[in-house]
Amino acid sequence: MTGNSSSGAFFNANISRSVGNANIKSPVSPDVLDGYFADVRKHKRLTREEESEVGKKMAESRLEVMTASCRLPTLQGFVNSLVAEVEAGTTHIRNLVDVNLPAFHPQKIIKKAKSTIPDLRARTSGDSDQSYAGMCALRLFSAWLDSQKSRRSKIKPEEIENVIIELQIAWTLFERFADLIAHAERWFRDEERKFLAIMRKAGISGVALKPHWRGRECADNWSKPEMLMAVGVKPEDVESFPLSQLRQTQAAMKKAATSASLSPRNLLKAHRDISLSMIRYTEMRDRMIQANLLLVVKIARRRASSGMSLSDLIQEGNIGLMRAVEKFDYRLGYAFCTYAIWWIRQGISRGTAELGKTIRIPSHIQEVKRTLLRAAADFRAGMDRDPTESELSELTGFSEMRVKDALSAVECYESIDELDPEKRTPDNNNSNVRYFTDDKAVCPINSLMQQEGANAVLSAVSTLSERERLVITLRFGLGGSDEATLEDIGLRLGVTRERVRQIEVAAITKLKHPRRIKAMKKAMPQLL
Repeated sequence: MTGNSSSGAFFNANISRSVGNANIKSPVSPDVLDGYFADVRKHKRLTREEESEVGKKMAESRLEVMTASCRLPTLQGFVNSLVAEVEAGTTHIRNLVDVNLPAFHPQKIIKKAKSTIPDLRARTSGDSDQSYAGMCALRLFSAWLDSQKSRRSKIKPEEIENVIIELQIAWTLFERFADLIAHAERWFRDEERKFLAIMRKAGISGVALKPHWRGRECADNWSKPEMLMAVGVKPEDVESFPLSQLRQTQAAMKKAATSASLSPRNLLKAHRDISLSMIRYTEMRDRMIQANLLLVVKIARRRASSGMSLSDLIQEGNIGLMRAVEKFDYRLGYAFCTYAIWWIRQGISRGTAELGKTIRIPSHIQEVKRTLLRAAADFRAGMDRDPTESELSELTGFSEMRVKDALSAVECYESIDELDPEKRTPDNNNSNVRYFTDDKAVCPINSLMQQEGANAVLSAVSTLSERERLVITLRFGLGGSDEATLEDIGLRLGVTRERVRQIEVAAITKLKHPRRIKAMKKAMPQLL
């Protein structure tokens, strides 16, 4: 999602997320940050008129993608597959429907869905208003696409835009659909190149192939002698022509097209229409992002004391900036920076909540705690004392249980490697980690040495004859088997107990050979 600039909206070329202790230093060197800042300053801020122009072109390109997608018969099946993913828990509804925006009205959508969709899934106890309404919005969108079958190619862009706005279908859904079409087109083109390579190898030129090719790539008559001779294959070469490779390549081309539920011709046309609009949208989006990267840096610097490194704060802010660009509506007449500041701060706040602490506290708990602390500060200023939990509950409207849970959220952390001051002596610096050790655990070093010794013994035993190797393995229980007596081994080999003992002595004598015992002593110094 980055543009051509080396700075990039994600900033992921040079900055990685800092996970773990908030006091960990930035993984990015100052020189790299300085280079990034210098690159950011190269992009000029857009004027209000330029922002409106860029926003208008973005909206037009998005609508072109939505229109081209809704006119394809495969979109409905794609939406139904997304509904199945949401119900299975593999995709979150927030990625497909903007359920958290003020323009989304859950009760209105649920009511409409119940009156429109006869087989609507019943609401369960685990469904919130937003999640269930989001599912209903997807089902309504699928039902609307089904109702437009007879006039699909004539749907007006204004109709599509009104439905998208009413149901708050996210732009991400159409991006995923565009990726599906692009993947199918790449697959088709790869197989098409293989097909043409077979033809070129047979001496057929592109000029001779062109009149018979486009639109008939997957036709069954390509394997017929008449068709091959029509494109230039000599009659005497028809029998030796690699027809099996030709049919295999055509089958793969058909499979690529059907993966998007389209014919080859419709797939190529759909990809051309959607990809051109996506390219225009991406260019305008990246221009808007790059022009406001410096705004992210300024806001991130003000939050430098939040516990995360500056590089991580910038990255989280850039993610919020991209979200702001995606949601910006130029028709409202506001300056983009006014709108983007909230999204940038929100991105940084969420990033700090997710990554800024060793033990993650859910963001909604942190928001409740901030509200409680503000209410407690106001109460303390007026009453000259700290409020009780019941008073905080009354002031904020939260239940006493929720107040108690939020206030008890972990704020201080103690490393298990920290020295215990009460048990520290000049000769012994006790750390807390000693109280968490398992006395019954196997020492890793001893376990490793035993494994190395066992491998050395098995390697030496493998050089013996087959009968000697079997006797030693059974006698001493090597390889995980139980130790066997001389009588048991004799019965297995069909020899006497004395003969087994003689084989054992001879095998041990061979193992004591300096060349073999040297390797075993290296792994097990206490051996022999």
